[in-house]
Amino acid sequence: MKKNKLVVQQDYSFILLGIVSSIKEYSLAWHLNQSGVFHFVKAADLYIDLNNDSEMIISNYICKSEHHTYTLLRNRLIISSFQSPLLLSELSQFDYFLKLESKIDHFDLQMLVNNLRVIDKIDYLARLDVNKIKNKENVLH
Repeated sequence: MKKNKLVVQQDYSFILLGIVSSIKEYSLAWHLNQSGVFHFVKAADLYIDLNNDSEMIISNYICKSEHHTYTLLRNRLIISSFQSPLLLSELSQFDYFLKLESKIDHFDLQMLVNNLRVIDKIDYLARLDVNKIKNKENVLH
């Protein structure tokens, strides 16, 4: 009997920024909204059910426009049946992740980063190489 293997190609065509900030997520979303660039709203928590009967619940905020979708994800999970309570445990130094998806080719990331850097509640901001993140599938949802 011949066995077939299903290979799923995931789309990692998004930009991921790591944010260090000691404030609560609703407060960070509010400060981001005050920048005039975003309009984050609390979205339903993300439930990720994995094959080994474990699950993760992730709090998130969404900002959608005609051409862009921004997702603010907290690195610390609400509920986790994993050993690590973090969304991306290899990036434990970050408190939040800002996932940027764009439907247009021309996207001024530097202008966006400059707008984020003036927010005094953000202690540190870095662009992350998605291809080097071990558990990058955790931020696909």
